[in-house]
Amino acid sequence: MKVLHNGEETEIPEGMTGIEFLRQFQYRRSMIKLNGEQMQTMTFSKVVLKDGDDIVVKRISGGG
Repeated sequence: MKVLHNGEETEIPEGMTGIEFLRQFQYRRSMIKLNGEQMQTMTFSKVVLKDGDDIVVKRISGGG
């Protein structure tokens, strides 16, 4: 199935969960939006992604 991942069409397996998505793309500390709604990582982790979902993930980096 196809989703938008940071504005680019991306093919992912049917039934993929948010946590599987984050692991596949090696996201750790991240800000996540699903279909325009900001989500906590724990909430997103439990979501089963659907065809056409719009996923925006931004890495959070610390520094000083």
